[in-house]
Amino acid sequence: MNKKLLILVIAILLLTVGLSGCTTTNQNGNESTETSDENGSTSPSNEDQDKEKFTTLPDGTKVTGDIDKLKIFNYSIVTEQEITYNTYEKIADGFVYSENASRYKIYGTTKNIAGKMLNDIKITVEYYDSNNIYLSSRSDTLGILDPGIPDTYTWDFEIIYCKETILGVNEYFEYVDHIGGFKISVS
Repeated sequence: MNKKLLILVIAILLLTVGLSGCTTTNQNGNESTETSDENGSTSPSNEDQDKEKFTTLPDGTKVTGDIDKLKIFNYSIVTEQEITYNTYEKIADGFVYSENASRYKIYGTTKNIAGKMLNDIKITVEYYDSNNIYLSSRSDTLGILDPGIPDTYTWDFEIIYCKETILGVNEYFEYVDHIGGFKISVS
């Protein structure tokens, strides 16, 4: 009798855990429910469909926007110095400010998962300081992306944040500490 009761309790627990979603608190302090697919991607439940969809990369970086059309597989961040005009050399991984640093480069690989031709794809990243204060944003536009033949075809993206601009020295460059994630937009 005790074994049957124990098995029943375990079965109910497994069903409860298996069928429930996760509850998180978003930036506005509101609770939302999310579900995971077989790839580990998360998106809001049916009651939250009007809210922003997102997925999380293996390192915890959040990707929002048109995630059902474009997938980011990986990315890297490097600090580079300018050697000669328009020629750069990596001096560090990540955001490392130094007098020699000329720019931060974020580059990665993406794939069209929409199953149809995509036009005017924009990948945007927001930069933050160590106190999580927004500093700036930069984007890369990828133009036209065919779903690809073979199915494994991918595209590279590159987002640059320069120390100097046409207007002079970028006053926030030395304070960049991390990114707030990626936003994908497809026109």
